[in-house]
Amino acid sequence: MFYSQKETKAYTEALRELRAARDQLRLKAHLLSMDARDQWQAIEAKIQSKLALLGRGVELNGSHRLEAAAKEIRELKEAVVDFARRHLSTNSSSSSSASRSER
Repeated sequence: MFYSQKETKAYTEALRELRAARDQLRLKAHLLSMDARDQWQAIEAKIQSKLALLGRGVELNGSHRLEAAAKEIRELKEAVVDFARRHLSTNSSSSSSASRSER
């Protein structure tokens, strides 16, 4: 099965962006509350599972599936970015105010 260069590029770029967002959150995971860490582990497990399913689906269903897979990957990336925004901005602002009050 052959994919167009445009389809392949969109899929590859979406995958790269998801991995970058995931890796960035992994680096900052120590800043998460215990509850948020549990949530993150569940999200990360879903990402791994979804990527495995998407990979098999792309292989089985051809180029129209590649576009759909790229869309699903972008949605996963947005979920990771949203999670980081909600959980890390809260923690960093509270730790910043705590460090200012100690001065």
